[in-house]
Amino acid sequence: KNFGLTSGIPNIDKILGGGFKPKTLNVFGAPSHVGKSMALISVSAALALQKKKVLFIPLEMSEEEIGKRLDSNILDINSNEIKDTPVDIFKAKFDKIKDYLGETIIKEYPAGVMSTFKLEGLLDDLAINESFIPDIVVIDYLTLMASSRVTIAQAGGGYAFYKAIAEELHGLSKKYNIP
Repeated sequence: KNFGLTSGIPNIDKILGGGFKPKTLNVFGAPSHVGKSMALISVSAALALQKKKVLFIPLEMSEEEIGKRLDSNILDINSNEIKDTPVDIFKAKFDKIKDYLGETIIKEYPAGVMSTFKLEGLLDDLAINESFIPDIVVIDYLTLMASSRVTIAQAGGGYAFYKAIAEELHGLSKKYNIP
């Protein structure tokens, strides 16, 4: 039985006990250039294909690149070929999935600008102005965020600083009851 939002990746769902649960902070950790962003895009696409609302916040890649990769994943088209895909093929693929496709909003921020304070404002703004309440928030990635409470100097270094950001994000997930 599934007890959370399925990631679309069976081994991850198994580790998570069925998927991403409300009020949780879930972190994909790995060395640079091993595919964390691609995993987050894949998970976001799987959730979008389950009629879920996904808020994707890239802090490194552009909105356009994330959008292209999400479209590629959702429509099963090579991302390098998506711009050259004939409209009729694109439309046929879209028509097959449109009945169970959710909504994804991508909001790009520069590194060091996004904080939980700004994220809370964004969530409230999307709810009020666009009637968009996400089922999940995906941030790519935590170490490019700013803390709402402390600077890296005040925290005494990277570990304590990133721990503060993680605690703030976990608190926000509890407040909004979302992973």
